[in-house]
Amino acid sequence: MRLLKVRFKNYKILKDREFEFQENPFLYIAPNETGKSTLIEGLKDVFALVPERLRSKKTEGQELEPIIEVTFALGGHTYTLKVNAQDRTTKLRGSDGTDLSRPKAIEEFWARRGYRFFPVVLENLLILRERDLAIGINRSLKELLDRVLKSARLEETRRLLENLLILREAARGFKSQPFGQLQNTLRTERQKLEADIEELLQKEREYQAWKEELARVQEKLQKKVAEKERLAKELQKETRLYNFLFREKLRRLQKQLEKEIQTLEEKILEAEKKQEGQDRLWEQLEKETEELTQKLIEHRSLLDKQKENE
Repeated sequence: MRLLKVRFKNYKILKDREFEFQENPFLYIAPNETGKSTLIEGLKDVFALVPERLRSKKTEGQELEPIIEVTFALGGHTYTLKVNAQDRTTKLRGSDGTDLSRPKAIEEFWARRGYRFFPVVLENLLILRERDLAIGINRSLKELLDRVLKSARLEETRRLLENLLILREAARGFKSQPFGQLQNTLRTERQKLEADIEELLQKEREYQAWKEELARVQEKLQKKVAEKERLAKELQKETRLYNFLFREKLRRLQKQLEKEIQTLEEKILEAEKKQEGQDRLWEQLEKETEELTQKLIEHRSLLDKQKENE
């Protein structure tokens, strides 16, 4: 496989950047804080096939989450792998018609092409370039390899290389050593090598089991997030309905109160009119009483005069 180019969008300090790998091996020289380590880290993240891994690495001050897209050549075809943290998708498309969107299917794609330990191999190679190639150029290749092979992450590789070297030396002396002794040596080394391979395969099975468990946990998490979003939408819908009904109830109550107030005002006006009528009647009665009183006085006066005349 050969990398052709990689494009970053809102990934750490690589806000909008594209790298083209025109040479093999690719040599990238730049000042500090310009994205060398970020380029390596981004390649690790894109081949990890986990969009959520990018969310915490968003460019400062940007609202949109990162997107990494890498193009590579493999087996005479060109492929593009895109990991998008915005919609949490991972897609692999190729000139041979490949169109995959599940991480598990993409991992099976690697395995069919001989990359059974692809993520681990890629990470180790990138660690080699990022950390171990910092040795001065005036030092020997042996010193560089010794330093790499002392890495804890490449311990299994070191052991396999040592076993292969032992087998190679044994093959050189095949004619000069007794056959039985050489056979025993080869058998012993083969058994050790088989044990080492079995150990690696066991670690690979454990890694696959852990990865499947992680995928299940991520699936559960996605379901929980989807359920949370659904409940939030339902709550928002119920809240809007409650507010609408509450407003309608207040509106009806307001209309009822306005109607009652109007009725009371009408009754008050009617009572005021009755009071005015009663006031007029009372005034009329008082006037008639005064007139009767005056007539009574006049009548008594006439009676008094008549008595005097008698």
